[in-house]
Amino acid sequence: MLKHTTIACGIALLSLATIAGPHAQSPKTVAIQVSETTGIRRTEYPVSARVPISRGVLADAAHARLLVNEAGVPAQVSSQAQWDDGSVRALDVDFNVSIGPGESRTYQLEYGAGVVSPAAPRGLAITETADAIQIGNVRFGRRGAPLVLSASYRGEFIGAGANGVSVTDAAGSPHELVGAESLNVEFLKRGPLLVVLQYSGRLPLNADYASTFTVTCEMPNSKSWVKTTIVVTDPGRRVREVALETPLAFGAKPWTWDFGGENGTYGAFRNGTDSARLTQTVSAKGNAWDVQTAAQGELRPYETSVANRAKVVSGWGHLLDAERAMAFAIDRFASERGVYTIALNGQGHVSFRLAPEQPQTIHRLTVYQHFVGTPVPIGAATSPTAMLNPLSVTVRP
Repeated sequence: MLKHTTIACGIALLSLATIAGPHAQSPKTVAIQVSETTGIRRTEYPVSARVPISRGVLADAAHARLLVNEAGVPAQVSSQAQWDDGSVRALDVDFNVSIGPGESRTYQLEYGAGVVSPAAPRGLAITETADAIQIGNVRFGRRGAPLVLSASYRGEFIGAGANGVSVTDAAGSPHELVGAESLNVEFLKRGPLLVVLQYSGRLPLNADYASTFTVTCEMPNSKSWVKTTIVVTDPGRRVREVALETPLAFGAKPWTWDFGGENGTYGAFRNGTDSARLTQTVSAKGNAWDVQTAAQGELRPYETSVANRAKVVSGWGHLLDAERAMAFAIDRFASERGVYTIALNGQGHVSFRLAPEQPQTIHRLTVYQHFVGTPVPIGAATSPTAMLNPLSVTVRP
């Protein structure tokens, strides 16, 4: 009797193992090393890591957790790709890191059927209506034109005026997203630590031709910035310039502005007709930049890259009044041949433009806009450099 019972139990255990399949394997661990390489202390800085997962190992993202020194770390873990059997192919891990200049820290991602994910951390809330999408303190237009309806941080930042993405065709005619066709709006990530909202569609340039586009807006819960990436696909090479425009609702003047030149170029707007423009040209014939300013509407040279001065500047700056400030930056500024332009004026209009030297089939423009109150918090004082130089992330199986 005992012999038959033992055989029966063995068959049952074997059957359970067969049914459980690869999902019953013991938990696996992957190391995620985060390093600060720019020399800036980071406080709750957003970090994203993508971890590849072997086929059939993980059923879903709910069975993963992030650790450091065996202690749990608040993290947003999501599956962004699946194998043909439905199992997870890659995990995106989003979390925040406080780290000193030049320091490194190693985290462990543990995943498997037996791993229990902790409760979701607090973060950004999403509210949707027929006309708008609210993410934390920022409200986006559902049609993408205007793009940012409101940004409320110690007061409203967004005013009236040109607002959103546009492209300029070879004839010099601008085309805004208000004319987009087949528009699709979706969340690539719903938070709570990182929300990614994407618009996509077709933008007709004339009756017979349209380019396609994506506009991706990323918002981390730990920073009050919006990172906007515009990608325009233009196989006919009809597009000459891509732009992002934002109207700001600042208070009483004077307003102070600066650009990331080698001397820290700065000035003040005292009237609505005042303006400043940074232009960077990257060309096979040589690189050059200049800053022009205007009082009463007439642009004049203010600073240029003459003589032995550096021929490439940093594509960042600030605009601020007594109560609020916006830090801004163009990612990969001056990295490819073309004309890069950042323009500001006393009415609160801010624009970022990229015109490639030669017609392209793919156009990409990425802009950070960081909304903070003044006086600027210590943690935000280096935000342009910090935004343009994210923490280094290495995934090690």
